[in-house]
Amino acid sequence: VILVGGSAGAHLATLYAADEGNPAALGLNLRHRLPVALAVSQAGPVDLADPYYVETLLGLTPMGAMYARLFSWLTGEYEFSLTGRDRAKITAALTKWSPVTHVTARTPPCALLYTRNPAGAADDGLVPVSSMEKLRDRLTAAGVRVWSRVDDGIGHCQYNPEADRWLVDLILGEFVR
Repeated sequence: VILVGGSAGAHLATLYAADEGNPAALGLNLRHRLPVALAVSQAGPVDLADPYYVETLLGLTPMGAMYARLFSWLTGEYEFSLTGRDRAKITAALTKWSPVTHVTARTPPCALLYTRNPAGAADDGLVPVSSMEKLRDRLTAAGVRVWSRVDDGIGHCQYNPEADRWLVDLILGEFVR
């Protein structure tokens, strides 16, 4: 099974793979019937506790309010209201639901496709590249195979034919016999 997702779907694909590699940590007990051969994250927020998100949640911005609603739904942790913001509680809740937190040597291989817009920016307009870099580094340190690609000048989850070709070549070269 190859799990592929973009944005929130990429978060879920990598979270599912993390549960396979470390089921006790999340307690999801998804009972994987088929092993995950590869999890693909296209612009997935794989480290929800990245300072980029925490600082936005703590600020009174429209983006912070959107993140608060999104993360509350995702985690079931409703302390993300815009009143009574608590950095430690927010970070702890987001850490638990971040795939990067649950990396072990048993985590399935991952392919990470991210973008920056504009070129050289810290993010694609929504997801920071630092989130991907942290996951890539943790997977590498755990001895898990990981491939990563960052393209400049492309917005969040915009169609990227070069990255699509890269991913197809990777899958055919590494996973199809």
